[in-house]
Amino acid sequence: CYNIPFSIEIPNSFTPNFDENNDEFLVSGTSFEIVFIKIFNRWGQIIFSAANNLPWDGRLSSGEQSPEGTYYYTIEYKAFQPTGGFVKEEKTGIISLFR
Repeated sequence: CYNIPFSIEIPNSFTPNFDENNDEFLVSGTSFEIVFIKIFNRWGQIIFSAANNLPWDGRLSSGEQSPEGTYYYTIEYKAFQPTGGFVKEEKTGIISLFR
């Protein structure tokens, strides 16, 4: 149901150390759907991508743990409006991974 005003919360850091506290990079909020998420390393290589709001657990596509550091993200999403319809938007930023 998308009758609640749109809001989106994108964390700026996470700690995938398996202590069940802040272990994943996960976008939250109300009245939106993720179209895709891409995470890039400092050389511009895509190290994670998902076509929905799957959380990133700090692993590379090979399954290895990503090193501690700063990563860049792009998130494309649909922001649903209470009056009907949606607005397609994109956010970019950085995420810090701490172990």
